[in-house]
Amino acid sequence: MDIKAEIEKITASLTKDPKTMEAFKKNPVETIKSLVGNIIPEDQLDKVVDTVKAKIATENIADKAKEFFGKFGK
Repeated sequence: MDIKAEIEKITASLTKDPKTMEAFKKNPVETIKSLVGNIIPEDQLDKVVDTVKAKIATENIADKAKEFFGKFGK
């Protein structure tokens, strides 16, 4: 199993659906299980949750930067 690919899939699902994102904020482990099933070993779930949270935060910062610097462009 490719954990990295699963993280990408989880992140994409969360960023596309605000309801799923809210569920993730309330209960990240159960939300991840609902998105990908039980394919991620229990001992790796916390690491996946942390990685997904970091990836979402990074994407949010990148979006804000694009928005900010876009005001000064062209």
